[in-house]
Amino acid sequence: METRSILKAFRQGALTFTALWQCVMVFAAFGTLGRDGLPLAVAVALVGVIALLARSGRHLDPLISAGMVGTGLWAYLASGDMDSALVFAACWQINFATCLGMILLLRPYGAPLTAAFSVILVVILALTLPEWGMETFFSILATQLSIIIGVRLGVSRLVDIASQADAIESRKNAALRRIRLVERVSMELAEESRMLHDTAINTLGAIADGSADLAGHRYIQEQCRRDVTMLRALRTRTSRPIPGGLEEVFHHPGFTIRRSGVADDDIARCNQLVPASTIAAVVYVVREAVKNAAKHSGADHALIQVRTSAARLTIDISDSGQGFDPRTHIDGRGIAESIIGRARDNGFHAAVDSRPGVGTLVTVTVPLEQTDTGSGHPEVTEGVNDTPWTSTVHLYERTSELWAIGATAVSVILTAAGGTDHHMALFPMIALMAAACLVYHFVPGFRRHRFAGLVLAIISSAVFVLSAAAVEFGSDGVFHWQALAPTGPFVLLLAVTPRRSMRALAAALWALAVLATALVGLSYSVTAAQIVLVAGAVGIGFCALWAMLQHLLATFGGEAIRSEREAHEALLQAEVEEAAQKSNQRWMDAGLESAINLLDEIGRIARDPASQSTRRACGVEERYLRQLIRISPHLVNLSRAFPVTLARARDLGVSFFLQLGDVDIRDEETAQSVASYILGLLVKLNPGDELRVSLFPVGDALQLTLVGRSITSPDFPFAKVINAQLGAVDLVEVTFA
Repeated sequence: METRSILKAFRQGALTFTALWQCVMVFAAFGTLGRDGLPLAVAVALVGVIALLARSGRHLDPLISAGMVGTGLWAYLASGDMDSALVFAACWQINFATCLGMILLLRPYGAPLTAAFSVILVVILALTLPEWGMETFFSILATQLSIIIGVRLGVSRLVDIASQADAIESRKNAALRRIRLVERVSMELAEESRMLHDTAINTLGAIADGSADLAGHRYIQEQCRRDVTMLRALRTRTSRPIPGGLEEVFHHPGFTIRRSGVADDDIARCNQLVPASTIAAVVYVVREAVKNAAKHSGADHALIQVRTSAARLTIDISDSGQGFDPRTHIDGRGIAESIIGRARDNGFHAAVDSRPGVGTLVTVTVPLEQTDTGSGHPEVTEGVNDTPWTSTVHLYERTSELWAIGATAVSVILTAAGGTDHHMALFPMIALMAAACLVYHFVPGFRRHRFAGLVLAIISSAVFVLSAAAVEFGSDGVFHWQALAPTGPFVLLLAVTPRRSMRALAAALWALAVLATALVGLSYSVTAAQIVLVAGAVGIGFCALWAMLQHLLATFGGEAIRSEREAHEALLQAEVEEAAQKSNQRWMDAGLESAINLLDEIGRIARDPASQSTRRACGVEERYLRQLIRISPHLVNLSRAFPVTLARARDLGVSFFLQLGDVDIRDEETAQSVASYILGLLVKLNPGDELRVSLFPVGDALQLTLVGRSITSPDFPFAKVINAQLGAVDLVEVTFA
């Protein structure tokens, strides 16, 4: 994504700059040739139009560089005067054509092809304008080849850095997607376990301990029918009935509810401000709180008070029953999971406050936000940064510093090679450029200092004036004018300050310096003043291009972020659905048929819920299902693999005790191998035999411990196995690294 965005920004910026530069060429053509420059001006303008049209496609690319070189050569021949503004502008026209050609032809053959055109151009000039001398032509060729090498190396370096950033970002997103996938699946499994606890398990428990008699058979039969629907939905992964609105917090058949607080209209408004998944979770939390009150408090009713404000919805569920000590009575399911855990996983807060003899208060606090989401899944933004493409901004800052250092180094080389240096102006110019680079890199806090932009703006203007003084303000040796020297400190300015006001002030200061220098050049000749203006246009135009590239990088980077977010979300959704299908096997393997059949018989009035046989059967199913949901949904691989072992042990009549820690086996294949091994042990046992299995972390490893009769050692090539005999009982310890 980053690589494509950088290349796209380079292309768009270069083409826009090319079109604007043709305006400078038109100015130079009329300024030097007068009316005779009209044909050249028309040709130059046509090149600018083609550059603008090429922004929407690549089919015009070959015409642009060729047109720039052709009009540049035309300008050379039309003027014939090395010291004219037109020749000076044409020199930069060809330089920019070479840069553009390298950017548009980022192919293996791009550099040699552009170099070949440069050689052909120099040969044509040497044959048609021999009076300019071979030194001039060698200088032009050296400049062209330097541009080719510099652009090739610079762009290649940028692409390499961007490619590395792309690879790192891709790996990071993949890792975040795996983490989010586990979170999504864990949340889904956790909610399904809560639903199982809040419905079938609670119903079976109420029938088993006789507390269901208080509510009457009719309510129990209706509840059994609802539980059967829910259990079948778990097994077949069909849609479970979900609450339609927050109004359902008051619907609790079989137990008296007293209501207070806001009216239905306010609650209906909250339905528009809370996601559908959160509404369902809120209703389930309230239902569980009411069920606990009905089952444990001894009170004959519960009070539900609903309060709203601009920022939140608050629901208080209270009873005046016997209460309890939260430090000793918060179990692993009813309060910790079905109330507090469910609220946490769905983005709101639930708190339980109770004291013996005082009663219980459950407070549910839901944030209200303007949202139209109702998908039931939170939006995924992990791995995608909402700030302006941070990695590209860092890359831009590095590139700005490299350009400033490179511009300073080129100035040193050109000066050492004998460039025109009137008034010894190049030495202080280079000193200012180097100082800007050193301060930018080494002075702590300079980039964030409020005056950093102003300092760099003054340095840029001063460097331009000194570069003009070195060529006698456009009147001598203009071929050696280092017109890009001021761009070094100015691109550092663009890197340190995003404020438009500061950038505009710096550009205005530079423009004033150009005008003032042009007035000095005018004292020499009109041509000198024109050359100063062209040189100013070169530097300011280049920095405008740099700023444009920064803007385009942010724009295209933002588009890349949005595309990446959409692709990330789509891929995650597909992976979640695939994982959900696998997780569904947990309930297929869990042996829910006996609970479904039992509840179905009670719901169809084919079985009396008050009979001793029914209560015993419900007690057996309740204990089994409670053991099943003790397999934490956060153990994604184990929660898929181990339910079948519980179901198989029950079918065989084996007393199977399973204890799991809070660390999952790393991969699904290993978890399935362990489950298959345990199944193999179970089928060898007789009814009434006992098998104890635990899996807990030990240091950085996981240790599987099995205690029972006739336990054979597993054949796990990826684990360390220890056998021991404890009387008539076998002990096997398996350590997974």
